[in-house]
Amino acid sequence: AAEFNQRLLNLLPDDMFCAALIIELSPGGERLTCWNGGIPDALVINSSGEVQHHIPSRHMALGILSTDDFDNQVEHLFVSHDHSVIAFTDGVVEMQLADKAMLGESGFTQMVSRAWQRDPEHAFERICQQLKQMMDANQQIHDDLSLVALDCKRTAPVDSKQLTEHNHLPFKLSVTIGQREMEKLDPMQHLVDSLGKMEALKSHKTTLYLLFAECFNNILDHNVLQLDSDMKEVLGFERYYVERQQRLRQNQDFAIQIDIHYTPVEERISFAISSNGECPFPVDRTGESVATNEQLFGRGLELVKNFADKVEWREQGRILFVDYDLSRPPA
Repeated sequence: AAEFNQRLLNLLPDDMFCAALIIELSPGGERLTCWNGGIPDALVINSSGEVQHHIPSRHMALGILSTDDFDNQVEHLFVSHDHSVIAFTDGVVEMQLADKAMLGESGFTQMVSRAWQRDPEHAFERICQQLKQMMDANQQIHDDLSLVALDCKRTAPVDSKQLTEHNHLPFKLSVTIGQREMEKLDPMQHLVDSLGKMEALKSHKTTLYLLFAECFNNILDHNVLQLDSDMKEVLGFERYYVERQQRLRQNQDFAIQIDIHYTPVEERISFAISSNGECPFPVDRTGESVATNEQLFGRGLELVKNFADKVEWREQGRILFVDYDLSRPPA
């Protein structure tokens, strides 16, 4: 999203922007990574036509904000193989019904649900036909019409015959990230891009980014900036991220350290992440948090626990340790 934003910022006239929804479906078909800037709430529905999730717009459209102000944080959703994502632009919900009233998001959601309940295999074609009939009847389009359906299916597995043994040296890497790095780039994206240049790690880039990004953001938000997840509910996402940016500017001297250890023989990569923040996490003697995940982390660490083989707090809540098995199929 950040790269698209920068290119459009340089390309588009000042009075133009680009609303966009960017979605990545994991190869296993069980996880969505989403960024929505200015597109109506996309729907995640099951084969019975029931809405399981919404993917709301939490960001400004592309081509408006400078690199320093742009927020490229993504959301992660777990889905099933019978789920589909329905994404659409404003023009769809602004279409007129026979009584000249707008279809609206609720009306379109009902249309989608009925189509999937009737025949999931041909539901998308049926919706397109219904929208075309509405266009023909009214002969007046107020905005562009874009409609996309994405089935959350597993992609074809890699042929085991194509797998080769990767001969890499073990390594330990220490990275320290401060305000300067946060202002200039997406540090976790750059870190994972660098790690992904190794053949053994390349196919795991999506999962590694999730692990590093979620842990980094939790340490930054809660340990350094002392932001609670429930503030998102109280302030709303937009005001939450404004508050986050203000606290980032006020914390001139913060430092987050990530120590990475890769062992090719054991096919594992682990990392320990800590900061110079003065707010360690409350943990018991086993290293488990004594606060609920919703209180401290939202869904972030729950996602990490679903993909990592070990997640534990060390040094009385000052270090978050994560271990990941590279021998597992990429998610």
